[in-house]
Parts: sequence; C-alpha cells; structure tokens
Amino acid sequence: MAQLLKRPQITIEHLVPVLCDLAPEFFTAVGEVGPKGSPLSSQARNELKSVETEIKYAGYLHQQQRSIDRLKKRNSVRFPTGSITAPSAAFRAKCRRNF
Repeated sequence: MAQLLKRPQITIEHLVPVLCDLAPEFFTAVGEVGPKGSPLSSQARNELKSVETEIKYAGYLHQQQRSIDRLKKRNSVRFPTGSITAPSAAFRAKCRRNF
C-alpha cells in the first residue's frame, strides 16, 4: 500500500476505505465511528496526512538526513592547536589553479 501511496495522483483519502477494513481500531481510537462514507474527523485526517507525508517524502527526508550527518561529521573534525600555519607557496598556487 505504501508503494501505491508514493504515486503523485494517489492521496491517503483514496485509501481510507481499505484502511477502515485493515485497521478499524485506528478509526475507533481517534473517534471515527461513522460509516465508511462519512467524513474523517480532524484528528484522523491529521494522523493520516502525517503518514502520507512520511511515505511520499521518505526518500527526500533520508537524503536530507544523510546530508546533515555528513555536515556534522565534517564540522566535528578538530585540528590540533598550533598546527595551522601560513599556507605554503605550493598550496597557494594549487588554490589559484583550482579557483
């Protein structure tokens, strides 16, 4: 069902009838006691939209988390004090070539 929800034209509202059959306890827990065709309560809608967002954007969120982790790792590298000196002429020449 998650693969189906990843499609742009499918929303969580399209899957509510199936979800009512698969997980009726969710709908009774959030106060949804009407028939299948009744509108969702705001609490149920919010929960379902949250799940939809996590599924639809899981790849993007994973990529962003990896970027954050790489950045944190790079920022955690510490140089010993006193080890930074004026750049050498060879280093300055290499920087000029690269930029």
